[in-house]
Amino acid sequence: MTRAGRLRLWLVVGTGEQTRAFARHASVSTYVGRITVPTLVVQGQNDTLFDLQEAVATYRALQEQGTPTRMIWQSWGHSGGTPAPGELDLGASSIRDSLLGRRFLHWMDHYVDGVRRAPTGPRFCYFRDWVRYNTAPQRAGRAVAKAYACRSRYPGADSDQTLYFSGDSQLRTSLSKVVPGSASYTNSPGAATSYSETSALEGGTVNNPPSDGPGTYAAFTTRPLARDAHLVGTPTLRLHVRAPAAQAGQSADPGTHLVLFAKLYDVAPDGTVTLQHRLISPVRVTDVTAPVRIVLPGVVQRIRAGHRIRVVVAASDQAYSGNAGSQPVTITTGPKHPSVLRLPLGGGHVRLR
Repeated sequence: MTRAGRLRLWLVVGTGEQTRAFARHASVSTYVGRITVPTLVVQGQNDTLFDLQEAVATYRALQEQGTPTRMIWQSWGHSGGTPAPGELDLGASSIRDSLLGRRFLHWMDHYVDGVRRAPTGPRFCYFRDWVRYNTAPQRAGRAVAKAYACRSRYPGADSDQTLYFSGDSQLRTSLSKVVPGSASYTNSPGAATSYSETSALEGGTVNNPPSDGPGTYAAFTTRPLARDAHLVGTPTLRLHVRAPAAQAGQSADPGTHLVLFAKLYDVAPDGTVTLQHRLISPVRVTDVTAPVRIVLPGVVQRIRAGHRIRVVVAASDQAYSGNAGSQPVTITTGPKHPSVLRLPLGGGHVRLR
């Protein structure tokens, strides 16, 4: 799927197999098996061009083949290019004055200069934007460590939890509380009916609040949280979908396949929605007759007590190309065959009021 306004280079390569061959050639997956040098994988949390799961795929592949590796999720990325205070300052007299700078130099000291006492650091570290620390220039380089959490493995979440779609448009913590039902919308080719960001202008004032047009999305929402929830990793969806028009044409041109746009909202008590770093997952469904698995963007996110978690599956998004034709789409669920959201939690289960 070509990203509108982003990967225009793809358009000059061609279509179909030519485009796939070009993307495959540029992918780490084509040469990761040849990487034997120790590799420190660093990826930005605020990045809609290369999501965290791209780094996870590289990290796991390196780990599985025995290549020494570590992974860091930094606060910034292509969608917000300013590091948190003390995180990394390439303009400073020494990058040793910043947390990531020290990690980078220690890594090089250990593996390039052969200084074996130089630490390579924990296997997995990530930045938590809700943790406060001393951001004064003379203190931030050390104090920012307070905002980072580190683990001996990835994912390393304390617990995962499944939330179940219910026919009353709720997300339930217990399968026993799920009622049969469905939610439907209609794809509308042409102008996008959902908005996440204005591509290539992330972080600027041009971006509007996330939105979805009536009748062009399905949503399922929890009750208010009884306590804070911390997400660390990649949430996933398993959906049961009915799309008769897509089913009729899905064995032909992939351009006729159903495209879903899935995202996770943090809904405040006043109804305001937050889309963490404006991240969504566009998915082309090759077979609507089978359960659809969607990997949502990796996040490090706190959802406050009193807020609600909402899953939205939309027909389109302004930042992406979408469905070629108009067609009805239905998300179904029930106790026997529930659609589900699986959350990677950084501590404790989601509890609802």
